[in-house]
Amino acid sequence: MQKKYKKFLTTAATATLVASAIVPAASAASFSDTAGNTHERAIDSLVSQGIISGYPDGTFKPNRTLTRSDVVKLLGKYLVSKGYKIPSDYKTNMRFSDLRSTSQDELLQYAALVKDNGVFNGSNGNLLPGDPITRENMAVVLVRAYTNINNFDFLGHVMDQDFKEDVIDYNRAKAEARSAIRVLDYYNVTGVPNFNPKGNTTRGQFSSFLYKLLQVEVPGEGLKAVEVVDASTLKVTLTDNTEHTVKLDTPLETGKETPVKFKINGKEYGTSVTYNVALTVKSAEATAANKLKVTLSDNSEHAVTLENNLPENEETTVEFKIDGKDYSAKVTYVVTEVKVASVKALNAGQIEVKFNQRVDLPASLTSAQLANYVSVSGVDNNAVTLSRGQLSEDGRTLTISTNGASALTGRYLVKVNNVKNTAGTTVTPYDDVVNFGTDTVAPTLISTVNRDAKTVRVTFSEPLRAFSNSSITFRLANGTNVTGITGEIAAGATYADFDLSKAMVNGQPLGANTSVTATFAGLRDIAGNFSTPNPLTTSFAMGGADGVKPTLTSISQTGPKTFRLAFSERIQKPAIGDLELRLGNLANAITSIEAVPGDDRSFIVTATNDLNGVYNIGTASGKTITDISGETNTFTTTHSFTLDTAAPEVTSTSVTREGNFEYLNITLNKPVDLVTASRVTASGNYVKGGVTHTFNGTATSLEYRENGNRTVVRVKLDALLGSGDAADATYNVTLSFTEVDSAYGVNTANKAVTFQRTSDYSNNENVLDAPTVTTSATDPKLTNNQVRLKFNHVVDATTASVASNYSIPNARITNAQVPSDALDTVILTLAPNETTASGERNLTITGVKAKDSVASQGNLTAVVNLNENIRPTLNSARFISANQIELTFSENVSGLAADAFELVNSAGASVGIASVTGSTTDYKAVVTLSANQPGGTIVTVKKGTGIAKVVDEAGNAVVDTFDNIRPTLGTN
Repeated sequence: MQKKYKKFLTTAATATLVASAIVPAASAASFSDTAGNTHERAIDSLVSQGIISGYPDGTFKPNRTLTRSDVVKLLGKYLVSKGYKIPSDYKTNMRFSDLRSTSQDELLQYAALVKDNGVFNGSNGNLLPGDPITRENMAVVLVRAYTNINNFDFLGHVMDQDFKEDVIDYNRAKAEARSAIRVLDYYNVTGVPNFNPKGNTTRGQFSSFLYKLLQVEVPGEGLKAVEVVDASTLKVTLTDNTEHTVKLDTPLETGKETPVKFKINGKEYGTSVTYNVALTVKSAEATAANKLKVTLSDNSEHAVTLENNLPENEETTVEFKIDGKDYSAKVTYVVTEVKVASVKALNAGQIEVKFNQRVDLPASLTSAQLANYVSVSGVDNNAVTLSRGQLSEDGRTLTISTNGASALTGRYLVKVNNVKNTAGTTVTPYDDVVNFGTDTVAPTLISTVNRDAKTVRVTFSEPLRAFSNSSITFRLANGTNVTGITGEIAAGATYADFDLSKAMVNGQPLGANTSVTATFAGLRDIAGNFSTPNPLTTSFAMGGADGVKPTLTSISQTGPKTFRLAFSERIQKPAIGDLELRLGNLANAITSIEAVPGDDRSFIVTATNDLNGVYNIGTASGKTITDISGETNTFTTTHSFTLDTAAPEVTSTSVTREGNFEYLNITLNKPVDLVTASRVTASGNYVKGGVTHTFNGTATSLEYRENGNRTVVRVKLDALLGSGDAADATYNVTLSFTEVDSAYGVNTANKAVTFQRTSDYSNNENVLDAPTVTTSATDPKLTNNQVRLKFNHVVDATTASVASNYSIPNARITNAQVPSDALDTVILTLAPNETTASGERNLTITGVKAKDSVASQGNLTAVVNLNENIRPTLNSARFISANQIELTFSENVSGLAADAFELVNSAGASVGIASVTGSTTDYKAVVTLSANQPGGTIVTVKKGTGIAKVVDEAGNAVVDTFDNIRPTLGTN
């Protein structure tokens, strides 16, 4: 596909002709409304040639819609400028049916000219001079005009060209116009994706179209294409397809269209070119989450606003525009604060915690380890139990699985504490209520993989409810049952491993490579969503002998009497008698062989005596090792064992905080065994306030910092330092170890270390008890819409002020507030007019804790005695005599008096009230008037000054607006 046509001129004569069309003359009109307009250059050029003109008021009106008569005149003037003559019979021979000899003379002249030259044919014989000209018709007449003037078939020429089209809405144009629009597209007269064929044409648009069309060269006259190589070099292609390199005498200015002349083989050519330097991004810096400071290769600086926020501390490729041009760059939005970026539920059994930086956590965390960092307590539901965590490879995403006992749904209080990044900076504690929503996504099958010849792992898209083996059917393709396959899905698991080693079909072992279909009917995720499809099926086969024998790959000593054997593939666990260990002719009896957790290709072998010297290790006579597919092999090798008598050494120390306490973490160069008597003692000095103090600490027990890692131990600093414990001090001490031995029984060497101690937090373990509850039933200062809770400790205002942390059946709580003068108290506000019955009911409190407490806080319940809070209403009123009106309420009320109401007649005068008496049985009251009223009297009931005293039995004030309560006294 060719590039689109590039404008150029062919000969010196043509250059002069076209230059007059494209370069504004000195006498070109200057209009008051074209400065800065996108069509300004085109307008000035055409005006200078007399093709187009402005209005008497000094304006051009570039945005005014062009009529068909305007186009006829403009094209007529253009033809006249090219030497065409006005037909002599223009006034006697009407070219269009809707023109008369009395029509405007100028219009008649140019109408005859454009019609006779095939430029403007009209519509069904009519010119329709007052109608707007559409963009598609404008394209047609322009191409016709240029075709006739140049006597060249532009339509046919362009149809033969293969080029990249810019216009994408050709099909919206009428058939006649499509080829004309294609010509304008090819010659870059238009370059917009949406040409908008049916849209009207403005004066400014027409000027630009005609201006650009005048620059199009008629093919076959010399130049075919001109490309700017650099500021002084052109690559020129002639119409005979020969290519030429042209050096310019004067370098081109960047970004400026410049007329140029040059010679090729003695012949002069001219054209107009623009030298555009391709700018690149020199640097890009993220100054905010969606802001960039970009420097381009020309050293210009630009502020860029991105559509989306950048992730924090993560290199990201972004795309953006500067001055309409596309650029891209890799940037990192650096945020020094280490924090939790987001928390969400992946499904009903997994929570994702994203950090904005890489954090220092184990790749896999047990439930006990997770408890040091993350807690999830229910707001709308009970708390969930976290069973394990998995840190992503980039160290920024922690995926937490629950035990699968209950689904994650609704709101939970999520806390993340004590996490550090890899530089040792503590992550800002996260403490927020997160709405996990409800998991409605069905679980699906992800994969079925043969882990070895006898084991198949079936993996699902999310954690599942427990699904026993008895609920799974295994069948051959012909429907025959397969028995003996073991394996089940544990609660919260995402996969199940099935053992086919004892699979049977009709009493015979399952043959290798025989396809088995497993059907899981009623499989559900933790939220209760059934699998899709349901039942879910998958197929697998037990492998046969794979033709590859297992081999021993390595031996490594792990202790004075232990070593690890690693094999090329998974093998069946050898029996003690399958292997032998000899030092020369002396046997060192093997006492145990155990699998290595997490490594199904290795085993730990334990010998009777210490391993020291060159041993022969191999399969015993007549014995083999066997892989899972049944392939067997033997092996024999030698290995040099040594007793490691070197003491473990401290390689580094660091201080970290967990909960309220600071710990000293001690990293060693080899694993050590901690026993009940393992101790460490610190002695030396500390510097505080410029004063040095000496001290002798106490022997303190140690613990492993994390399970499974025996090279890092830790000790609580307050216990280690004893009487020498001082906040905000620098310590220079020697650590002495007792019974912190290597696997070879060698005690850890003493080590001088320096560390900074800050302080432990005060140990606030306050737990809230059920509060004392007060309502309007016992305290008249409270309204029926208020409940006061008084706790045994000052409450955490953040959690205590969340209305959704409290619930009362059939009473909606809209607000919870901790008074500034009573920080152990919470005032609950109930929605008015919603508590329909008085009496006792349970109040449930979740997620509210004592201020600054680190203790676990359970849910609380208390009994609350509420009064109903439905306000009574006045439902109707009627005259029962000339001086009495009967009022009917929604319920019995009290506090009725003459000042409770005001009556106004239709003339706007007050009607006197003598008394108001009520009933306690039928919701009614009688208003006795001061005087009899004449027949036909209409009164309006309004509230009086004493209306606030009118209340129901629960003390709720009557609604004091009485819309449309207008009793009328009959006329009879």
